[in-house]
Amino acid sequence: MYGQAVALFMVLAVAHGTEFFECDNVPSATALRVNGCDELPCQFPRGKDIIAQMDFTAGKAASKLTVQVRAKALGFWVDYPIGYDDACPHLSSGNCPLSPGDSATYDIQIPVLSSYPKISIQVEVTLKNENGDSLSCFQIEGQVVD
Repeated sequence: MYGQAVALFMVLAVAHGTEFFECDNVPSATALRVNGCDELPCQFPRGKDIIAQMDFTAGKAASKLTVQVRAKALGFWVDYPIGYDDACPHLSSGNCPLSPGDSATYDIQIPVLSSYPKISIQVEVTLKNENGDSLSCFQIEGQVVD
C-alpha cells in the first residue's frame, strides 16, 4: 500500500512540474518547477544557480515567512545559506501576511559554487512562519555537474 501511495504521489508531482519528495511531518509543496529539470536527479551545473518556483498552501498563519535550505551530501545534512532568510519578498504570487488556506508561489534561487565537487546531493527547502512552524517543504535529488 505504501509503495502505491508513493508512486501515485510521484505521478501527480510530475504532472505539475518537477518531480519531488515530501518532507517528514511537514505539509508538502503543491507543485514544484525547477528550471532545466524534467526528471530526477536534477543536473546542477557548477557556477550556476538553481532556479525554482514552489507552489504551496499555507496551513497556518504567517506574518513573516522564512526559508531554510539544507543539503545532504555524503550522508550528512548541512544548512545551505542562500543569502537571505526573509522569503516574503520572493513570493511571485500571494503576499505576506498569509492566512491559513492562502495559496502562494515562492521563487527560489540557490547558488551552486564552481568549487563544489561533482557529487550526488539531496536539497530540502522549508518555509516557516515567525513561530518556527513549518508551512511547506520539498526535497529533490540532484547531481552537481560541470
